[in-house]
Amino acid sequence: MVLGGSTMNGIEKLDFNVHTHLSYPFTHRSEGLVICLLEMAAERRQAMYVLSPGEAPRELCTVAENVAMADPTLFRWGELFWIAYNDADLGLHENLCLLFASRLEGPWLPHKLNPVKIDVRSSRPAGTVFRVGGSLIRPAQDCSDSYGCALTMNRIIECTPERYAEEPIARLLPNPNGRFPDGLHTFSVTSNGVLIDGKRTIVDWNILWQRLSRRLRRASESIR
Repeated sequence: MVLGGSTMNGIEKLDFNVHTHLSYPFTHRSEGLVICLLEMAAERRQAMYVLSPGEAPRELCTVAENVAMADPTLFRWGELFWIAYNDADLGLHENLCLLFASRLEGPWLPHKLNPVKIDVRSSRPAGTVFRVGGSLIRPAQDCSDSYGCALTMNRIIECTPERYAEEPIARLLPNPNGRFPDGLHTFSVTSNGVLIDGKRTIVDWNILWQRLSRRLRRASESIR
């Protein structure tokens, strides 16, 4: 699959040579490298890539095998690298799992307490982990009313291979009178500002008809 990445001259197409659904293109700069993690849960494999201008994405390592990782989010705490994610095999919205490694190349190990948190209001990752003063803040999706209906900011209290603890400190709601009144999906802090992904619900009859047609076709084929 090909995704678009921004460059000084516009949009550069990035071919990750993955032929299933890709989303949540998370980037992180560390040790002079631009690291990219993509949600590729349908592959049941999670890879980590290095991005360089004008070059195809280079696979740095395999993070996990036989795991359906949603919204993988890389951050650093202490001497270790961490990846927060939602394990789709355990549920689509209500769990938080962790991997850790001493090097970006791995090996990546699962946290002993996975899932380290179960809460539909504040588990599934929703953007970059960022620092405010001496605290590390982890954005999460609130899916209590619908997928990505709001965002919850969690302050990480403890993060070790044996223990994990965080506490919700704020809930962000969409502007009901704005362009995206139905939800907030991600909150990503960058050196140039904050990027917020909002949600607007619409009815597209063409898409509904396409999905219905596929279901009818599959049902007809199964009867035969």
